[in-house]
Amino acid sequence: MLRVWGRRVHQQRSPLGFYGLRGGWIFGRDVLGGWFAGVFLVALLFLIEGLLGWVMWQGLPDRFGLLLLNGVLTGVAVGFAEELLFRGWLLQELELEYQPWFALLLNGLIFAALHYLHPLEVILATWPQFFGLALLGWILGLGKWVFGGRLGFPMGLHGGLVWAYFGVNVGKLVSYTGVAPEWLTGVNGNPIAG
Repeated sequence: MLRVWGRRVHQQRSPLGFYGLRGGWIFGRDVLGGWFAGVFLVALLFLIEGLLGWVMWQGLPDRFGLLLLNGVLTGVAVGFAEELLFRGWLLQELELEYQPWFALLLNGLIFAALHYLHPLEVILATWPQFFGLALLGWILGLGKWVFGGRLGFPMGLHGGLVWAYFGVNVGKLVSYTGVAPEWLTGVNGNPIAG
């Protein structure tokens, strides 16, 4: 659909490139750099929480390698699809209509709002997550700008964050001690909501 939109609405010969999806070794380097940054940030977060006594590390579950492979596939899919949609198409469209900083602000808010479509009781219980998602959207948008309009770094960062958190969460690698309040460590164990 993005190819059709880019060609028909914006008369782009290379619509995916117009939205930031540019191949080559530089793009691959950006993806890997973002992936390692995302994994590092999640590892750092849980390392600090462990040192502060907020979480206790559990043993590795059976078939942990399969879990990590599943997480890689999830991270790649989510990072690719969401960044192409939100930082590729949507941010580009907003930048055509608004000043860049206002477009970035709107992009982050829309990103958070669309991730926040839940029943009212879930929204009320996890409301801090909205701000974490908006901040993540702004950071990913800035990543596109810093890397010259390429989506590689935001895709990698998003995918690395998803993969690392997937491994910790689904693998049940940590348990929360209750020493720190949930609003600080993350509502329902989700660090974005803390």
